[in-house]
Amino acid sequence: MDPNACMDRILRAIREKDYAEARDAIGDVNDWLDGGGFAPDSVKLDALQLAIEAAGASAPERLVREAMRLCQRLP
Repeated sequence: MDPNACMDRILRAIREKDYAEARDAIGDVNDWLDGGGFAPDSVKLDALQLAIEAAGASAPERLVREAMRLCQRLP
């Protein structure tokens, strides 16, 4: 798996308000990392944080929590 491509998938899903897809993609990145895979580029993490902030109140709380947890576990 390419974690950078998966991060793009997360960002696209958030932009399109497809929050179920965003949560699935976050789970895929977490599974990848749990299996010892390399982390996505830091610029992708910055973009994820900005996307969550931009989504604001329209993003479900669970998605925001999962996205922020992902950001916290990465360098």
